[in-house]
Amino acid sequence: MYIIESYKNKFNSKIINITQDDYHDNPRSWDNLAEMVCFHKRYDLGDSHDLRHEDFNSWEEIEAYLRDTEDIIAIKPLYLYDHSGLSISTSPFSCRWDSGQIGFIFVARHTAVDQFGEIDNMEEMAENVLNAEMELYSAYVSGNVFCAELTEDGARVDFTNVYGYDRLLEDVCDAFGLDPKHFEEA
Repeated sequence: MYIIESYKNKFNSKIINITQDDYHDNPRSWDNLAEMVCFHKRYDLGDSHDLRHEDFNSWEEIEAYLRDTEDIIAIKPLYLYDHSGLSISTSPFSCRWDSGQIGFIFVARHTAVDQFGEIDNMEEMAENVLNAEMELYSAYVSGNVFCAELTEDGARVDFTNVYGYDRLLEDVCDAFGLDPKHFEEA
C-alpha cells in the first residue's frame, strides 16, 4: 500500500496515513434520499431506472416527465466531464467536446417526508442533501476515495474511508474524532 499523505500529531504519537482506495463502495448502493436518473452509452451511472433516453425528444421533456410522475421538491441537471477521468456536476463544464448533460438528480416529496417529516424548510434540506449526494458520487466516479489509518505508538487504532480530496485531512480527522489543527505533514 503506497502512502500518498501522512500526518503526525504535534502532541502525541498518533499518525494518520492516507492511501488511495481502489476497492470502494458505490455510494449509490447506500440508503440515499436523492435519485439519479442518468443516460450514457458507455457508463452505467446513477441509479437503476426503466427510462430510455431515446423515448424523449429533449432534456426538458425528461424533466417534465419526472416532475409529472414524481412529486419532486428539488431537481437539478447532471453533467459529466469525461477526459482522462470522470467528473460529475450540477453545473455545465466549459468543455463542449468532452462534457454534456447525462440526466437529473432529484428528491421526491414522499422520500423527504419519510426522512425529515413535514418541516418548513423541506425544499432547502432536500437541495442540500441532493448537492451532498452529487459531490459524493462525483468523488466516487473520479476515483477520489481514500483509506485513512490512524496509528498510535506504531499500532493501528482506527481505519476509515473518505470520499473526496478537497477537505481530506479535515474529513479524516472528523471521522476519527480528532482536531486537524493538531496534525502536520509527516
